[in-house]
Amino acid sequence: MKKDFPLFYDFMKNETATKYLLFGKEDRTDEGINVLFHSVIDSYETDSPIYSLVVAHKKDDRFLGSVGLAEDFSVIGYQIYWSVLPDHWNKGYATEGAKALLTHAIQSLHMKSLKSYSHPKNFASLRVAEKIGMENLGEKYIDATKSIAVVYAKRV
Repeated sequence: MKKDFPLFYDFMKNETATKYLLFGKEDRTDEGINVLFHSVIDSYETDSPIYSLVVAHKKDDRFLGSVGLAEDFSVIGYQIYWSVLPDHWNKGYATEGAKALLTHAIQSLHMKSLKSYSHPKNFASLRVAEKIGMENLGEKYIDATKSIAVVYAKRV
């Protein structure tokens, strides 16, 4: 939703929160953030929508981060992603959100496989992938992000 732009903008400008995200520096500029946000919104009208869901606190609806599904970098299938603001790290929010979305993707969207990509030094993200039952496929160079990522997969 367009009303979510300020939350997304603040998240993308938070250098600690985005330290390990597989985005280029241009994606963190004002223009890049705007393009990225609107590409998600515009995808809703396509055959390959990006599912981007807010992770909010159960008691007061406070924004904690997001989880989502997007086309895989190989453009075959989907990848699952998660990100949480630093104040809420290590509290299980990414794991809980990613697990719920993974279950939904398999049971309701009938996805047979998903991948996730994490920066090799983002140990918390690597643990989330393991906790939600994904298999470590090792490191891979990702052309789209011009970076090395640890790839995990979940196959049904």
